[in-house]
Amino acid sequence: MTTTYQDICQFAPTANRGDAALNLGAGGGYAIAVQISPNQATALKAGDFVKFDTTQTIPGLPWVVAAADNEIGIGVLQRDLKASSFSAGDACDLLANIGPVSVQVAAGTVTPGSQLETASGAVQVVASNPPKFLCLDYATSGMTCRCAVLPPVVQ
Repeated sequence: MTTTYQDICQFAPTANRGDAALNLGAGGGYAIAVQISPNQATALKAGDFVKFDTTQTIPGLPWVVAAADNEIGIGVLQRDLKASSFSAGDACDLLANIGPVSVQVAAGTVTPGSQLETASGAVQVVASNPPKFLCLDYATSGMTCRCAVLPPVVQ
C-alpha cells in the first residue's frame, strides 16, 4: 500500500486501513471515543464506516453500529495499537469530521445523531431553528449530554 501523504512519523511505517492520516495541514477532523453497540452482531474492523445506534439508552460513550453502503454515517473506526477488530461492548476511537464537543442540558429526549437547536438555554431536536449541535449521547429533559458544535449555517 502506498502512502500518498506526508507522514510525520520518523520511523516510516506503512499505512494500514483505519489509521489516522496524520498529514501536515489536513485539519478538520477529530477522533472521539465510542463504544460498539450490543446490537452489532458481527465484529467491526478499523476503517469500517459506522453510524450512531439511536436505539441505545445506556449512558456512557456514544454507541455505534455498522452503516450500510446506502446509509449516512458519522465516521470510520480508527485502528489502535492493541486492536484493529472490535466486538460489541468494545470502546474504540472514531475518526469524524465534527466540531469541538460541548456539554449541554437537554430540554427533552435527544438521541445520538440528532441535530439540535437551542431553546431557552437548553438543547432540543431541531424544530424550527438552524441546527447548532450534533448530539452524541442519549438524554432526557434536564440531563446533560455531549454535543458536537456544528459549523455555522449560511441562510
